[in-house]
Amino acid sequence: IDHETTLETDMAVIGSGAGGAVIAATLARAGHRVLVVDAGPFQTPETFTQRELPGTETMFERHGLMSTRDFAFGVLHGRTAGGGTVINWMTCLRPPKSTLEEWERDYGIPGLTTPGFQASLEEVWNGIGVNTEEAVLTPTSDVLRRGCEALGYRLGMDYHITPKNARGCSNRCDYCYYGCVYSTKQSTLVTYLPDAHRHGARLLFDTEIRTITVRNGAAVGFEAVHRRNGHEVPVHVRAKIVVLAAGAIHTPAVLLRSGIRENNVG
Repeated sequence: IDHETTLETDMAVIGSGAGGAVIAATLARAGHRVLVVDAGPFQTPETFTQRELPGTETMFERHGLMSTRDFAFGVLHGRTAGGGTVINWMTCLRPPKSTLEEWERDYGIPGLTTPGFQASLEEVWNGIGVNTEEAVLTPTSDVLRRGCEALGYRLGMDYHITPKNARGCSNRCDYCYYGCVYSTKQSTLVTYLPDAHRHGARLLFDTEIRTITVRNGAAVGFEAVHRRNGHEVPVHVRAKIVVLAAGAIHTPAVLLRSGIRENNVG
């Protein structure tokens, strides 16, 4: 995009990470016109460098310098194609039953304790190849394992091997947080985004959402800015349905900027 543009689609998905990519692939497979928009750049295993400075500069929100207001905690938030799934450490944990019950009871999110939701978890679990065979024990982890055994703890009952979403990783480099150059980390960049694209989804990166357009109580699109070669180009998106999956940091920020303040924003 090199000039002010209006795009029309059935489903507009904001964010290409764990939430947005899964939704985009599901909608595209169902035959809908899908547009995925992400503020981060399009990077691939061919362009990852495994180097700290360029990786931090180009893959993390605010160049990796974002923190809490009191500077007590750094906040590492993905800003790249695939979002947090590209820079995380691949630890995959199923949400405990007590947590799902809390979300359903206290936050009004229906269906989380149903077999249908468990089936969805299983589908994603298989889609990103979660397993324990790839979870190679580091020397530190092996010390913990030996300690558990000395105390009489049992593997699989008292302590567990942490599963990860990898195929062929074998802990060969430990640069997980700057993108996987071997394509073994099963992030959305190598799973759900290609799947969505194969089924006709369009992908637009380097494009930051400013506000969602609401008409008669429904989201009908959004306003964004596309950054290219140091220039900003306005992008207007019109959609039948808008999915906001911009992560825990930016999802509430976009809602608040758009004047949407109901239903537990934040």
